[in-house]
Amino acid sequence: MDCGFSVVEPGPAIAGSDKPAEEMVRALGGATPDLFLSVNMRGLDSDGRIFHMLRASGVPVAVWLVDTPWHILSSVRLPWWKDAELYVTDAAFIRSLKRYGAKKVTHLPLATAQHMWRTPESPTGAGLSVAPPLFIGRASFPERERFFAAARVPVDADDEAKRLLKIPGQRTSKPDIFWWYARTGVSLWPGNEVRIAGAGADRCSRANRAKWLTAGLSAGMRIAGDTQWAALIPGCAPLPSVDYYTALPLCYQNSLAVLNVTSLLLPHSLSQRHFDVWAAGGYLVTDDTPGLSIFPDELTSPIRIREPEELAEKFEEIAAHPAQVDALKHAWREHLRAAHTYRDRVEKICRDLFSPSVLTNLDPLDRQATFD
Repeated sequence: MDCGFSVVEPGPAIAGSDKPAEEMVRALGGATPDLFLSVNMRGLDSDGRIFHMLRASGVPVAVWLVDTPWHILSSVRLPWWKDAELYVTDAAFIRSLKRYGAKKVTHLPLATAQHMWRTPESPTGAGLSVAPPLFIGRASFPERERFFAAARVPVDADDEAKRLLKIPGQRTSKPDIFWWYARTGVSLWPGNEVRIAGAGADRCSRANRAKWLTAGLSAGMRIAGDTQWAALIPGCAPLPSVDYYTALPLCYQNSLAVLNVTSLLLPHSLSQRHFDVWAAGGYLVTDDTPGLSIFPDELTSPIRIREPEELAEKFEEIAAHPAQVDALKHAWREHLRAAHTYRDRVEKICRDLFSPSVLTNLDPLDRQATFD
């Protein structure tokens, strides 16, 4: 952690214990942290006992929901989360969270992972060929089948969503998670009913991504990271999965371009690729997600495409203009270094939670933060 904090990580088992608050006190060793930051509710029990204990001790609690917020909150039974400082990677969820009683919700996008930075001159390692464009990603999120096991997607809504996906240029009525919320009329909280809409959106997201990847294959792109793509895309022979901390940066750097297709579960968000590809020295091509609005238009215009059919032309354009590609890579890297690191994100949380006088009085060597 490079924000001036010493970090204590209590571990996920505490939240699931019979006495989570007491276990957290024991894990902290009697210390009172300056900040408790939970990612996706990790380290917090569903009844809010740890949350209330920390609040009573004067510890500010920030919860960063980096995945679909209502999916995460479906496991929370009591309304204590409404009093937490919530952060979301997809700003479109702010309205519904506030409608359900959240007192403070702030947009906080993902950022550049520090370990991904490579110099453009880094030698090619045992990664993929320099030539082919590349997509690396999972076909579904971990434990998807278990999470949606009880969700029964209405057949009529499913059929309508499939029809929408086949219409070119559908942006405003694309069957994303918000379309599914409206179409099914599910209660977003409490309970698991919201997962019905999530299951429908997840199906559509996989189908939408498969459409893009099929077009990419026709344009010479290779796919890695998940053997499930072979069953979803005719003619696809996926390359093996790639280790995030070692091989992935080289794969990004050595490819002509890396494709991003935004999940319909977080349709206004940015993925980790929007940051890490550039840090590794690669070149990103992405669908036109509203999340790109946090970046200058001169950076995003050259890499945005509206339809899968545009991929072949875009890849040819990249190959034909190496000087422009290098200049854009440099501009992206400079911009990300200046404003889009995880240090920047944590500092944003600190500015929100602490007054200027408190921030000044926090000795950088003595700050203690609990992260889970």
